[in-house]
Amino acid sequence: MEKRGIVVIGAGIAGASVAAELAGSGQDVVLLEREMAPGYHTTGRSAALYAPSYGPVVIRALTRASRAAFQAPPTSGRPHPLLKPRGVLVQARRDQGPRAAPPCKGAHCALRTAHCARARAW
Repeated sequence: MEKRGIVVIGAGIAGASVAAELAGSGQDVVLLEREMAPGYHTTGRSAALYAPSYGPVVIRALTRASRAAFQAPPTSGRPHPLLKPRGVLVQARRDQGPRAAPPCKGAHCALRTAHCARARAW
């Protein structure tokens, strides 16, 4: 009997989710991660939120360059918008303080400020 396995590269949110689903369906799965812990560079940090202030200079430039594509209206092949406004909660260690919060504009600032105040209270 020939046995084949599946290798999933990257133990971020997407990789770990795919590996769990495949393993749950009876597949032989190996999950590889180069960092010391799974989820170290989690998908949600860079992919679930459009944040043009995140990352080094090159990543910020690519993010800004992709803005028009992300804001494009839905099409027949992509019937749902890629971006939608939502609140953000930024968590940081005490030594990171306010510099950890990305810059914001408009109504989102008040929402984020309220979230941050609640987070500090915990």
